[in-house]
Amino acid sequence: MPGTGGPGRAGTGRAPGRLWWPLLVLPLLLAGCTDPATTIAEGSYRNAVALGAGRALADQGVHLTKRLRCVTTSPDDWRTVHTVCTGRATDGRSVRVEGLAERADTATPSERYAISVDGTVLVLTNGL
Repeated sequence: MPGTGGPGRAGTGRAPGRLWWPLLVLPLLLAGCTDPATTIAEGSYRNAVALGAGRALADQGVHLTKRLRCVTTSPDDWRTVHTVCTGRATDGRSVRVEGLAERADTATPSERYAISVDGTVLVLTNGL
C-alpha cells in the first residue's frame, strides 16, 4: 500500500540507497588519518608562530588586520620544520614570516624566523 511501505518507499522520508555514501566516504577518511598528537602539536606550533610574530610586529609598530595564516611542512618526519605565514598589516602592506626549526623533535630545537613587511625584513629572531 502506498505511503506505508518499508525502506525506500514513499512516505517513509528515506530515499532509496541513502546508506551507500558512508561506504565511499569511510575509506577516504581512513586514508587521510594521521596521528592525532602530531596534528594537535602541529596546530599548536602554527598558532604559537602566528601569535609570536604578531607580537614582534606590534613591537615594531606594525599591526595586523587579523591573525597570520601559517603553513608548516617537513621533509624529514618533523625533525626539521619549515613555516610560512602570511597576512596583511592594517595599512594594507603584505606580511610574511619564514621560519625554520631544526631538531624540532627534541626538547631543544633551534629556531630562526624572518618577518618581512612588503618584502623588507623587519625582524630576525631565534624564537617567537
